[in-house]
Amino acid sequence: MGDDTFWVGSTYRWHFDDTLPGAEGREYILSYLHEMFDAPFEVVDQVSGIRPTMIDRRPVVGHSKLNPKVFIFNGLGTKGALLAPFFAEQLAEEIWN
Repeated sequence: MGDDTFWVGSTYRWHFDDTLPGAEGREYILSYLHEMFDAPFEVVDQVSGIRPTMIDRRPVVGHSKLNPKVFIFNGLGTKGALLAPFFAEQLAEEIWN
């Protein structure tokens, strides 16, 4: 992130009560960080969110079965930045053709 500040995470929990950061997730991530990184560090912030992914980790791209005028483009998960251009092109082809 710059200035000797790094982003680290995440967990892969499927069931949770809310989207707030919690001690359990923090400890899970810190336990792995301590194993991989042998230098002092300080946690300056903790955030959480929901990763848009599917159980089989395959994206959902195409038209809605309920309304063919509605298109879906989601579930790209952790590889979203790499997969999005390919699947966006596939979806554009389906919409226009």
